[in-house]
Amino acid sequence: VGLFTGGCHKFEMVGWGSTPIVWKLEGKFWDQNRLPMTIIKPFGYSSTRTLLHVICFWSWTILLFAAHYYKYKQSQRIFAERAAELEEKVNGSDEIKVKVENEPEGEMPDAVEDEEHTIA
Repeated sequence: VGLFTGGCHKFEMVGWGSTPIVWKLEGKFWDQNRLPMTIIKPFGYSSTRTLLHVICFWSWTILLFAAHYYKYKQSQRIFAERAAELEEKVNGSDEIKVKVENEPEGEMPDAVEDEEHTIA
């Protein structure tokens, strides 16, 4: 969110025009170009917030939450479908097929013969 907001602010400074300042924090400590606040600048900190900053912050935040919610709902749907398929497989048949490999003792076979056994 912070990088997106900062990028939009750079476009604002380049020549798209300036939006009104919403608030400005005074003092050397709060200046985003001096330590320690310059450390958190990439995360969206600015001592002066314009209307563009505020709109970009909230629109990007809402977009991210909506995308995460959508992905969460999609994953829940997929988990429910897989659980239903598994339940159908388990409850739909009383027989479970097990694959057994026959291997003679003492030597390595060239080809392994597979047999299917039914357990009731």
